[in-house]
Amino acid sequence: MAALKITPGFYDAHLTGGPSQYFSIDGLTPQLDEKGMLLTKTLNLALESGRTVRLTPSKFSPLRKQNNSFIITNPGHYLPEVQIPVGTYRVTYEGNMAVEDPHSVVGKPGTMLAVSLTNYDGSTITQSTDKDHFLVGLYKGPNKHDAGQKQGLLQIQKNRLLQVSMTNVIDSNTRILLTPVKK
Repeated sequence: MAALKITPGFYDAHLTGGPSQYFSIDGLTPQLDEKGMLLTKTLNLALESGRTVRLTPSKFSPLRKQNNSFIITNPGHYLPEVQIPVGTYRVTYEGNMAVEDPHSVVGKPGTMLAVSLTNYDGSTITQSTDKDHFLVGLYKGPNKHDAGQKQGLLQIQKNRLLQVSMTNVIDSNTRILLTPVKK
């Protein structure tokens, strides 16, 4: 395994050569780039044969808005106050999702969208405690008794990274909407 010579920081990652088991939990696929991947001096990247990852420094442009909602279309890290204002947001999604059965122990897992906040000191992601960690998980349930989680509330704060995972996305038009909650 060759060591990468890379300056620590945030990078956008583009995967080629097919899916990778090493990045599937966050949602990086050849069709879906990961934005704002934080690379440190100690990070090791592993890939299957024939796969490559192109890393380019993240630009952290403000999130695109539609009507009153901020739109997220890629997994990764997003910076409060740079890409999205701090505040309380209703988190929803648009797009077709594969059914997720949280009670099943067999079968193919469905689409899971997760939006969370984690501590960030300006250069590293620090360990969060349960009281510091906020998570909204969105999925489509298998039946009317478990219709899934279609929305949630998230308080975006300073000194935290907005972390987005998009696992098993089947619809390239799937997106997460963050709509400010009026007080």
